[in-house]
Order: sequence, then C-alpha cells, then structure tokens
Amino acid sequence: MQDFISDMVVRISNGYRARRDSVFLHPSTPKLCIRILELLQKEGYIRGFQVRSVGGAQRAHVRVFLKYHALGTPSVKGFFRVSTPGRRVYASIRAL
Repeated sequence: MQDFISDMVVRISNGYRARRDSVFLHPSTPKLCIRILELLQKEGYIRGFQVRSVGGAQRAHVRVFLKYHALGTPSVKGFFRVSTPGRRVYASIRAL
C-alpha cells in the first residue's frame, strides 16, 4: 500500500456510509495511523480505537469505533486530502 492515509480515510468514510459500528485498518505505518486516530478522537469525529499487535510492532490491526449523532447521522460529513503523493502542498506552522 503506497498511500495508507488515503486508504484509512476511505475505509472510515465507507464505514459511515454503510452505517457500521466499527471498521478495521491494517496500516503499514501504525505509529502515524495511531497519531491521526488520536487526533480524530480528540476532535470528536470517532468514539475511539483499539490496536492489536500481530507479529511484532510493525504489524498491527486497528479497530476504529465510529461515532454517530443522536439522529443517526455520521459525525463526519466528508473527508478530503489536500496533499497527496502526486501533489504535495506545503504550509508553514502558522498557516495551519
């Protein structure tokens, strides 16, 4: 998998569309994936996540628990990436 962040975003988006309670991720770089999920949880977009190591620290399976509002609407309306492997967008820390 070349672009695991896009894969993660697509899996989470598809989980919301299918009204799933949770989705599974198999990231190639678990540390970065976990940091992104921590940010999504802190901002209130997901309920949480659970990491299970398989065969050492490099192989991990992550279960992401999706969050819905009281009326059943997803807490995320849509994801998009600004910077992709084919188009890099750089910004200073102050611009973020």
